[in-house]
Amino acid sequence: MPASLSGRNESVKFTNETHGSCPAAMSPVAELLSASPHFAGPQHCPADAWIAAVAAGATDGNPEAWRRYGTLHHLTTVSEPEPVNPGETSGCLVRG
Repeated sequence: MPASLSGRNESVKFTNETHGSCPAAMSPVAELLSASPHFAGPQHCPADAWIAAVAAGATDGNPEAWRRYGTLHHLTTVSEPEPVNPGETSGCLVRG
């Protein structure tokens, strides 16, 4: 499935008969995100830990889970103070 993510303001839409809207639809997205140089890593927050786990082969849930983790990542990221050094993250809004 040819797709890449090279900038922060890009979006990717997968249209693949193999994945469609079934639960496996998030796996290629998680692989793409976790391979991006912009990915903060699994230590950033539970949502990023989930993305890394799905990229490594864990079950990727359903659309409700995708929205929950997407929202958690967004709220964590926008509530962080600006990092002192580029690439640094300040931690997670919600733990556990």
